[in-house]
Amino acid sequence: MLKKISTYLLLVLAMFCHSCVPFSSMPRDWNWGLRPRLTSGTQYFPSASTPYGKGFRDGCSNAMKSSNKGAPAFFGAQIDFAMSKKYQDYNQGMVDGSDHCTNMVDWEVP
Repeated sequence: MLKKISTYLLLVLAMFCHSCVPFSSMPRDWNWGLRPRLTSGTQYFPSASTPYGKGFRDGCSNAMKSSNKGAPAFFGAQIDFAMSKKYQDYNQGMVDGSDHCTNMVDWEVP
């Protein structure tokens, strides 16, 4: 009887513990460190070796900061103004990264 109860308890815990999954790997050149990260869906993020990838990384970083700290995080937003002025792809990547990461955090999309 006790074994049956413990089996059901483990099954229920496994069903409700979606945050227990290990983190997906971030692109190596993002240098993300120990900052809060998404639990899944990051393995297909673009590499930061291109202007679009750098913008995506910065946009995602800003979205994660604002979701964790709220509006005051916008005062410390990470934007490379030289890249923004020189490459349109950086700007597009920043918008895409911000939208993508905000959506993943708000809706817990894998």
